[in-house]
Amino acid sequence: MSERDMLPADVAELLTVVVEALSIPLPSIAEADEQEHYRLLDERASEVRCCLWALLRHPYTGAMRHTAGDIRRSLRNNPVTYTPFTSGQTDGEA
Repeated sequence: MSERDMLPADVAELLTVVVEALSIPLPSIAEADEQEHYRLLDERASEVRCCLWALLRHPYTGAMRHTAGDIRRSLRNNPVTYTPFTSGQTDGEA
């Protein structure tokens, strides 16, 4: 049994989607990409905060799955549109 299996399924699902929402790639060094990265991270963090606030106010049966679904919809509506950072190294270089 993995550690993740120790959590109730709806809790694990919600925590997973929160991590997905806040785990965006670093931007390239272009100023526009950096600005878009910060805008996107702020947008996603605000959405997660609002969803979790609503969950705490209205913790009905199934609310965690509903909240996870709301966050997933927000992710689809707020995709990464900037150029992610690349180191310029190939997979074999250290």
